[in-house]
Amino acid sequence: MDVAVDGADASVITTAERAKDLPHRPVLINAVTLGMTGKNQEDQTPSLRDHGQHVVVKALRERSDFWTDGADLYYPYDGFTPITLNWFENSGWCGPGEAGAFLEQHWDSAANRIVINSKVPVNTHGGALSEGATQGSGHVREAVLQLQGRCGDRQVAGVRTALITAGGFFFNAQGLTLRTD
Repeated sequence: MDVAVDGADASVITTAERAKDLPHRPVLINAVTLGMTGKNQEDQTPSLRDHGQHVVVKALRERSDFWTDGADLYYPYDGFTPITLNWFENSGWCGPGEAGAFLEQHWDSAANRIVINSKVPVNTHGGALSEGATQGSGHVREAVLQLQGRCGDRQVAGVRTALITAGGFFFNAQGLTLRTD
């Protein structure tokens, strides 16, 4: 379980036109959504095949200009293993029940991290298990900094798109896609 921490993140949201005049490379919100099904109590989730993650994935796929095949970075919520595994499966990186084997297959020993198809790094900031429970804001912050080219030693070269499925529990899922021009 990700450890509760004190912290804060802030974002400046403005028009794409105005962002061009700011000091850092603009990052555009391509699509964003929230997803819930039924009651908002975790113990009431009737199935791991019908919950908020499915709502988020469907909405993002319909609204976004890209999906897993066009993502340069992936940021799934990782505070609880079953939730993370479900994000990989529900987002379409692999099929139901295949996430464990998928992650083993895409483990990059040299980099000591998950890199999907040798080109899409996962949670470049270490995720919620490394930096603590920031309710997904750490995932968004890291994606923005990566897309702006401001991550120093952990910077991934040439990134233009990020898929973020930062929703925590199954009943209360969130996701967004970000891109640069």
